[in-house]
Amino acid sequence: MEAVKRPLVSVLMPVYNTAEFLAESLGSILTQDYTQLEVIIVDDGSTDQSMDIVQSFHDPRIVIIKNVENMGLAASLNRAIVISKGFFLARMDADDIAHPSRISRQVNFMLNNPDVDVLGSSMQYFGESRFLNHFPETHDACKSYLMLNVCFGHPLVMFRRHVFDSSENFYNPHLQQYSEEYDLWCRLVDKYRFHNLQEVLLYYRTYSPALKSDSENKRIKNSSRIRKNYLTSCLGNINEDDWNTHCMAALLTGLNFTPDIQKIDLWFRRVLDWNIQTRSFNQEILKEQLAERFFEVCYTYTGIRRWTVISFYKSYWSTKFKPSFIVTLKFLTKQLLKP
Repeated sequence: MEAVKRPLVSVLMPVYNTAEFLAESLGSILTQDYTQLEVIIVDDGSTDQSMDIVQSFHDPRIVIIKNVENMGLAASLNRAIVISKGFFLARMDADDIAHPSRISRQVNFMLNNPDVDVLGSSMQYFGESRFLNHFPETHDACKSYLMLNVCFGHPLVMFRRHVFDSSENFYNPHLQQYSEEYDLWCRLVDKYRFHNLQEVLLYYRTYSPALKSDSENKRIKNSSRIRKNYLTSCLGNINEDDWNTHCMAALLTGLNFTPDIQKIDLWFRRVLDWNIQTRSFNQEILKEQLAERFFEVCYTYTGIRRWTVISFYKSYWSTKFKPSFIVTLKFLTKQLLKP
């Protein structure tokens, strides 16, 4: 890539007591095959050796700013955005590992697709979980998927500078690190174009549930409020019973009572009907996403297991989503053979 085509990328990395993993995480950015970087480290009041580790790199591309007190992820990111100089802004967490070509692949795509404003990719979990997380590829798919969950892996998104020309597009500091990204995607999706590369560009560190129980509860609470606001803004007001049904499907929790499966089936059909009226989402993409989620609901169900297999294959949704052979085999084994 010629120098004139190598715009500066500002990597935004808040740091709070991540000394155990920071050298590996920061090193994965500083050794990227794309070198036109400034790496903005926001020290959010660390009390361990995190800043000693950062300074040990002796890399002139590193910029350190310090919060006078612990402000949380959202507020720290806002500070980094304000001082950043890059044409593109890239997120990075202080305990994850970037693919060696992460930045170059994202920059190349953004340069070749000037209509895309926010870009993510797939990410591979490691540590406590080995899950491979693929996110919706196109803008329309991202927009409808926000009804259920986030459409990006937050630690690996790249933004165009102009997304943050207005402070209205900054992170909500009151959410801190509990769903600040979900709120941001819901606010940006009607103003900017989203896209996800379908390749793994980040390795996402996961921890034991016991280590994150309190933060997870806060995240679920905030996410539910954001999800409800987004859903009603797109499709109109919904009653409490329908909302509880939607939450079960979105969170894949509490699925142990046979009527719940039937309620989710009927609710998803009504969502399709409402969308015909509101035209908020691409109808065909919405069908595919709801069908896949209905399969996941049936897969997760812990009630009368044999019944849920029949429930899926006799449903409308089985014609819209065809799981792979391996996933189908796991589904049948889980629901038919296990007690």
